[in-house]
Amino acid sequence: MSIGLKRNTVILESFSSEWGKYFELEKERILGAVGDKILTIEHVGSTSIKSSVAKPIIDICIGISNYSAGFEFVKGLEDLGYKYLGERGVEGRHYFLTDSDCVKVHIHMFDLKSDQYLNHILFRDYLNCHPEDLKKIQ
Repeated sequence: MSIGLKRNTVILESFSSEWGKYFELEKERILGAVGDKILTIEHVGSTSIKSSVAKPIIDICIGISNYSAGFEFVKGLEDLGYKYLGERGVEGRHYFLTDSDCVKVHIHMFDLKSDQYLNHILFRDYLNCHPEDLKKIQ
């Protein structure tokens, strides 16, 4: 089991508890660098859904007080090795990814009160509580 994929590569792996452990380590790094204004930090996406198959890239959803506050995080996250890509096609999102040939993490940063933030959390929670529906889409 590994974390990360070489750019422009798609490989699916069976669920691994290592994904959650990697999230926890990355969460601590992020909180240590820029955590004073983060309201929530959650593991989302397919690697957070038990029994799923997924690309071994960890998706992190960060809740902040408002969209404008997200610009304050750019320098600190870049210092951790992330690349800032703006909204990257999703209005109201600050999007970051690990800046190397092997992408290990995507960060989706939203206003905590936004529909986009809530949708990430609810999607994860629904599929973790309804594995029969997960089977229908895999």
